Amino acid sequence: PMAPHRCRLLAAIALAAADTAFVAPAPRPLASRRVLRRAVSGDPGVDAAAAANVVSNLLAAGLLGYVALNFLGKRSLYKPSECLKGRQDPIAKVPPPNASHILLRGNLYPPFPDDTEMAMFAFGCFWCSENIYMRMPRGIYSTAVGYSGGVTPNPTYEEVCSGKTNHAEVVRVIFRPSEVTYEELLRKFWEAHDPTTENQQGNDFGTPYRSAIYFYSEEQKKLAERTRDEFQSVLRARGWQDPIVTQIEPAGEFYYAEGYHQQYDARGNAGYCGLRPTGASFLELESTAS
Repeated sequence: PMAPHRCRLLAAIALAAADTAFVAPAPRPLASRRVLRRAVSGDPGVDAAAAANVVSNLLAAGLLGYVALNFLGKRSLYKPSECLKGRQDPIAKVPPPNASHILLRGNLYPPFPDDTEMAMFAFGCFWCSENIYMRMPRGIYSTAVGYSGGVTPNPTYEEVCSGKTNHAEVVRVIFRPSEVTYEELLRKFWEAHDPTTENQQGNDFGTPYRSAIYFYSEEQKKLAERTRDEFQSVLRARGWQDPIVTQIEPAGEFYYAEGYHQQYDARGNAGYCGLRPTGASFLELESTAS
C-alpha cells in the first residue's frame, strides 16, 4: 500500500500534470480529480489504493498528452487539400433553430434585430472568450461559439481539435452599436488575452487557439488594425518586445459549435479559463497621451 504522505505528494503532481496536459476544452475527468483533491487534502476517507490507481493513470495520460501536444502536435495550418472534407449539412448536435441565449435571451440564429451588428473573435478556448462578452454590462444582444477561419464545412469539435480543419474556436457577438461600440469590443479582446503567443493561450495549444479578428466591414478592419497598433505600443512601453501575431481577416462562414459548448460558463461549468492576459490596458495609452 502507498504511504499517505507519498499518496498526497503524487496526487498533487498528478493534478498539476492533468491541468497541464488536458489542454483542449474537453470535459475533465471530474470524479478522478475529486479523488485526487481529497487525497491532497489528506482526507482519511480516501482509499490509498484507489488514489494510487488514479494517480498512475492521470500521470501516464497527462504526461503523454503533454509530450504529444507540445512536441508532436501540429503547430501550423494544413494545406487546404489536406484538410478534412466535412459535410454538407450542419452537425446533429448544434443548437436547434429556435435556440435562445441562456443569459441574454436573444436568438442564437438570424435574423437578428435591425439595430444590431456582428463581430467575431478568436482568442483561445471559446468557453472563455464567450464568457467575457456575454457578461458585458450593456449592448450585447446575443453570443454564440463556433468554428471559423478554416476550410472544413460543418466540422465537429473533435475534428477542429485535430487541427485538420484549419478552423479557430471563435465567439460571434451580436451587439447594439448604439449601446456598445465595436472599438469597446476590440479593447476587451486585446486586454483579455496574450496576442503575442502564436497558436496558444495558456495551456491551450494548436491552431484552433490562435488569436484572430474576423471583420465584417472595412470600418471594422481599420479599427482592428488601429487598436492592434495601439496595444502593441502599450506592450512595448511595458518592455514587452514580442510582436502581436493576431490575424485580421475577412469573416467567413460561422459554423455553430455543439450545444453543450454554448454559454458553457452559464451552465454551471465555471472554473476553467485558459486565457493568459498580459495585464496591459488601453488606459495606459490614454494616460501617456494626457
